[in-house]
Amino acid sequence: MIEGGSLKKSKSLFHPPLPDSFGFRMPTARTQFGRIEEYMGIMATQLQSVQTKAEEAGDSDASYEERRLSYQERDVVDSS
Repeated sequence: MIEGGSLKKSKSLFHPPLPDSFGFRMPTARTQFGRIEEYMGIMATQLQSVQTKAEEAGDSDASYEERRLSYQERDVVDSS
């Protein structure tokens, strides 16, 4: 016997399968070199997107460098 609540719960746990391309469009190039070029373009776009999000969050290279140096200073103090 299935109770109404358990049926509802089992439906909420169902996730449709991921597409084969995981959100990427299928390559249109016919040669391996062409597919590599397409892939590199996709990766460059994703990298630019991640960098833009990091800049918007205030995580610039300068703040990263400041954190890295402060961790190094802390490690020097801890080891003495």
